[in-house]
Amino acid sequence: MPMTQERAKELASQPSLSEHLPIIFGNGNRVTCLSTNCLRCEAEIPSASINGELRWLLPHVVQVEAVGYCRQCNLLTPLGYRIDDQLAILTLQHGHWQRFESRPASLLARCRRWLRGMASPPRPR
Repeated sequence: MPMTQERAKELASQPSLSEHLPIIFGNGNRVTCLSTNCLRCEAEIPSASINGELRWLLPHVVQVEAVGYCRQCNLLTPLGYRIDDQLAILTLQHGHWQRFESRPASLLARCRRWLRGMASPPRPR
């Protein structure tokens, strides 16, 4: 179900998700950072600019419901997914849960991300 504007505003008033990190699972796996990309400009939104809620659904599954604020676009990007103890991302798409395995970014992907960051204007602090 899409996030309503009222729910987005409510989540935006919640603390930053960075206050909940790291997320540590019983098997020792941990999530140390969360980020997303702006729906409009695709700039990376770090966990310090993502506000919302984390809920443990099961000992091995945490649900993320939040909004990321893009300072460049002044836009809230909704986030809704689950993370399991294998660090897979689970999203509801067309009424079915889809599982996406977490893989470390390749060296090429990390270089591209770094170069994109160099090309964008500095962010206000």
